Amino acid sequence: MIVEKAYRSLHKSGEELCGDRVLLSETPTSIIAVLFDGLGSGRTH
Repeated sequence: MIVEKAYRSLHKSGEELCGDRVLLSETPTSIIAVLFDGLGSGRTH
């Protein structure tokens, strides 16, 4: 099996930090991907 992996995090206009984060860990037999959506920008006020 061939697995390609890539990601890109973009800062929203006016924000200093990007809350999205991707962590990848590989072993000889597996790939573990952890996805974070950390700033809560989906909230409306």
